[in-house]
Formats: sequence, structure tokens, C-alpha cells
Amino acid sequence: GYEDGSFEHGTTEYEKRGVGVMVPRWIEANCIQCNQCASVCPHAVIRPFLINDEEMANAPRGVKDHALEAKGTKGEKLSFKIQVSPLDCTGCELCVHECPTKEKSLVMVPL
Repeated sequence: GYEDGSFEHGTTEYEKRGVGVMVPRWIEANCIQCNQCASVCPHAVIRPFLINDEEMANAPRGVKDHALEAKGTKGEKLSFKIQVSPLDCTGCELCVHECPTKEKSLVMVPL
């Protein structure tokens, strides 16, 4: 930090813990796109994305293979994806417990 108590921006990129033995995996077939998992995650591991056609065309295959048609976009054609950042995960499982779907949209898997 600095004398005035402030810190340099963007330092969290160096704070990847990788301490979660078990981390969430998104099961898109079960997802209702409620984003409650992202809201409850204390470490910003669960990241929801809306992706337009141009972004999807330039996206890696993993994104293209695991995206849904976005709901509630007011006529705009967008795709929806939950991206998990496993090295930020501490394995707390809050996301799994918060998921309201009967067949969970997130399951814990080994890192």
C-alpha cells in the first residue's frame, strides 16, 4: 500500500489461491439463468456472461459448446454462459446450495 492507505488497482490477478480441493462445474442443461450462484459467491468464482453474436464468433470452442440461448433479453439475440474461475474457489459450496433447480446446475468436482 501507499502512505495514504490506498492500494494499486488490479492486484487481485496475483492472488489466485487455488486452495479449493473441490470446485464447481456448471451443468448448463439444468441452468435456469437465475444467477443466484454468482450472487452468493464470496470470491467471484461464478461469473455469468451475456454474449452477442460477434463475441460468440470469436470465442473459444469451450464457450461455444457450453452456452445457452439467453432468457429475458427483450428481443436481442444473446447467449448465456456461466464461467467458473477454479483458482479463486475456496470450496465453500455456497453456489451449489444456493442453486434453486431440482437437478443442480452446479456440482463440485476435483480441482
